[in-house]
Amino acid sequence: ADAAFLAPAFDAAFGDLDDVSKNEKIEASLASAKAIALGVPRPGHSVLGQGTFLAAAPAWKGMALAYLSQQEDINEEAAAYKSALEMAFPGKDVAVTTAHMADTDPAYMADAGGAMAVVT
Repeated sequence: ADAAFLAPAFDAAFGDLDDVSKNEKIEASLASAKAIALGVPRPGHSVLGQGTFLAAAPAWKGMALAYLSQQEDINEEAAAYKSALEMAFPGKDVAVTTAHMADTDPAYMADAGGAMAVVT
């Protein structure tokens, strides 16, 4: 699968690494995100543990941002919150982004992998 849309997330997470190390981290992130999505441990692992969720963070954040960019209703709601916060806190830099593992409720994890749009 083409993961070019994930490049900004990978650059943010691994931009300071050499190409070989960066590619290894990207492959681990993609494999971990796939394992989480399928509910199956990565090869060589017996459980979906903290290491898998940590390794998946860059891929999962990138996918969540891509999804967010396509959701007009979510973007409208986030813009409303952003506007309200900017009015309440003049001069404060407010941004809409995604958070990895923001909600660990089992039902939400199954639906969205714990990713959530957040206004910061």
